Amino acid sequence: MATFDEVFDAVKKWTDNFEEKCFECMDSNQSVFVRAIREQMYSGLKGDGTHITPSYDDDPFFEEPGMWHHGSDRYKAWKGEITPPEPGDMLGLPPRPYDTPNLFINGKFHSEVYSQKGDRQIEVKVEESGDGPDIVGKYGEELLDIGGRATEYFNETYLEPHLQDFFNDCGL
Repeated sequence: MATFDEVFDAVKKWTDNFEEKCFECMDSNQSVFVRAIREQMYSGLKGDGTHITPSYDDDPFFEEPGMWHHGSDRYKAWKGEITPPEPGDMLGLPPRPYDTPNLFINGKFHSEVYSQKGDRQIEVKVEESGDGPDIVGKYGEELLDIGGRATEYFNETYLEPHLQDFFNDCGL
């Protein structure tokens, strides 16, 4: 049986380092956040769980003169061929509705999504030199937010095992 001092020391070590250990796990697994956001977008979702809007039927782009003028149905058919709606492979998100953008044509925008270490957080951004800022401007900053399923996945797969190791090291 542990003495009071041993328990006190273990709890103090735990409380003094808990936040740092959480951030350490997030920092060493930044790529998971980027993959999760890409999967969310491919599934037609923003981080807040809503579908990416405007839908193809409501997008003003299809009212502009040009090749796609009044062509949202043709565009949806084309998108269905090049990026068919499929369930997510990491998060298991459902396939997007056919009318919902996934912001993926050739992968350029998705490849512009990256993460960086911020002040006690991981920030997910898009490269300033590409189309990313315009796309985020049109569809909303929520594109780059971590959704509920992604948070759950990260916590179960990465954070909980990391913290269990930490607790074991503390003697708890």
